[in-house]
Amino acid sequence: MTHSSEFVNLEREALSLATNGFDVFPVKPGTKAPPLVRYTRQATGDPTEVAGFWRQHPRANIGVRSNGGTLILDADTRGAIDFLNELGIPETTAVETPSGGRHLYLTGSAPTKAGVRPGLDVRGRGGYAVGPRSVVNGRRYEWVIPPWELAPQPAPR
Repeated sequence: MTHSSEFVNLEREALSLATNGFDVFPVKPGTKAPPLVRYTRQATGDPTEVAGFWRQHPRANIGVRSNGGTLILDADTRGAIDFLNELGIPETTAVETPSGGRHLYLTGSAPTKAGVRPGLDVRGRGGYAVGPRSVVNGRRYEWVIPPWELAPQPAPR
């Protein structure tokens, strides 16, 4: 995990996410929430709009909206990660969280649901996850498998 004092251009990271097919929006610096915009309507993959968000909020963390096409599995514990492996979740775009958990990015649609299993949340319609390179509590979210190496895979039924 990278220490937060290392400078990272979050606007550039948000633009990279947008150009790789994700809808992004600014989140309050140093936190997971609340978003700085009405993300359910304003999250965007348009590079001009993304650049505008980060001109207004240059230190903002990145939010990645899950919607009808993007599903994010948020596994906070080793047990939750092991459970996903047992289910046969394919290797896919993934981010390591500051706590050592994983965000797995898949294609598909499902409702957002917290506590599906201990330590496991589904970020689906109406939800979001904090994006890579964002910092919470002095620790950074980091790519494990970026989308330019392996695109999000279809979620199993």
